[in-house]
Amino acid sequence: METVAVIMAGGQGRRFWPVSRKNKPKQFLSLMGDNRSMLQNTVERLNGTVPEENIYVVTNACYKETVESQLPGINSDNIICEPVGRNTAPCIGLALNAIRKRFEDAVMIVLPSDHVVKNPKLFMDTLTELVEAARTANGLFTIGIRPNYPETGYGYIKYIPDDGDGIYKVERFVEKPDAEHALKYLREGNYLWNSGMFVWRMSVLYDEYKKYAPDILDTVEKYDRTDDTQVRDEIFASARAESVDVAILEKTDKIYTVIGDFGWDDAGSFAALKRIGMTDDSDNYLEGNVIADRCTGCVIKGGERLIAVSGVNDVVIVDADDALLVCPVSEQDSIKTLINSIESNNMERYL
Repeated sequence: METVAVIMAGGQGRRFWPVSRKNKPKQFLSLMGDNRSMLQNTVERLNGTVPEENIYVVTNACYKETVESQLPGINSDNIICEPVGRNTAPCIGLALNAIRKRFEDAVMIVLPSDHVVKNPKLFMDTLTELVEAARTANGLFTIGIRPNYPETGYGYIKYIPDDGDGIYKVERFVEKPDAEHALKYLREGNYLWNSGMFVWRMSVLYDEYKKYAPDILDTVEKYDRTDDTQVRDEIFASARAESVDVAILEKTDKIYTVIGDFGWDDAGSFAALKRIGMTDDSDNYLEGNVIADRCTGCVIKGGERLIAVSGVNDVVIVDADDALLVCPVSEQDSIKTLINSIESNNMERYL
């Protein structure tokens, strides 16, 4: 049985504004100082597990040329374009519908394009374990990440411990918790961070869509059958905007998880750069032409222009030439409010 991979690369990455912009969002940027985008690193991690001709990328139609330029080895027909983002359930359903035309059945790996994996070897070992399980098991599999601190920015997976083969039945999914519950989950030991990475056989997933999200499946199939571009776009835009977790995984009794310990991070904010990058003796992440005097716990990111900072703690400073971001590390979610203010003040050119 063939193995295929679907990489979701349609997001706008607004939490990384002003570095991430509408015309070049987070997945197309290099955050690790290796001159390779997060999307390119995601594809590279699949080397040896999924043939290049079996790798598919789902992205917004406006990013197709960017995907083609960053991934010249991926066939253009394998770039599946959404006219508008409708969350992961329509995204994965669209890919499933397209790939079923080529393969009667296959093991499908689904990965976000904008995550960091520090140990690719352990990651591939985990992925290979799930691929082998999915070949024969009538189940849907996800990779849960063993938490090492009480993170409030991730959803959690509660699993049922047993003495089996390391693949555990999922008891339930938990939305992003407050600090008290995040600490409780960490102490209990049978909660994992929800990584949004999945492995399943296409036939199993298709049956679950038919059972729990038939409206989404009908919409993507109708979209695919329609020739008129404007009508197609309207059809897809009418799809229920829902995550695959809510649409299917929280309802099915076929969901299982394995524990990932391969240095994963969703790199969801500038504060994450302190976790995934190098910091100085004062826990500052400094990138670009930066001088930081008597600063601790800061994230300061720029380019050639000098950024000189003195006597501040736990602050994010990001210089993108035409825009400067300054906010406390603890207020990363305020970027969304800032972007709304920029839009309401007719300053979309900065987005």
